[in-house]
Amino acid sequence: RILISNIPDYIGMMSIFTEVMPLLRQPSDLVPTFLQANVLYNCATFQDYEQYIYSSTAVPSFDQMEIGLGLKYLGENSTYARQNQWTWSSARTTKVLAKRDVLTQWLHRLLLFSLA
Repeated sequence: RILISNIPDYIGMMSIFTEVMPLLRQPSDLVPTFLQANVLYNCATFQDYEQYIYSSTAVPSFDQMEIGLGLKYLGENSTYARQNQWTWSSARTTKVLAKRDVLTQWLHRLLLFSLA
């Protein structure tokens, strides 16, 4: 387990997904693994947790997060949730990831987010 409190409030979730998630082992039946991050500072700024994630990753939904980045969200869709937990998706191990055009569109959206 990796517990990072509200660090994403200050740096966003993209760097958490790219730098911290690779440290997390694959989940098993005996040992569930997850990364837990709380939203404390920006709760009222976003309608829900999905919008909060979109604001820093440019991935519009949890489903696309699972297909595109191989990450699965375990919590409820609220920035007020006590535990926002992420783990590796089964799509990551079965190689059912996003197609090239979907990834290209995401990278373009991410570039526009970083320029804005």
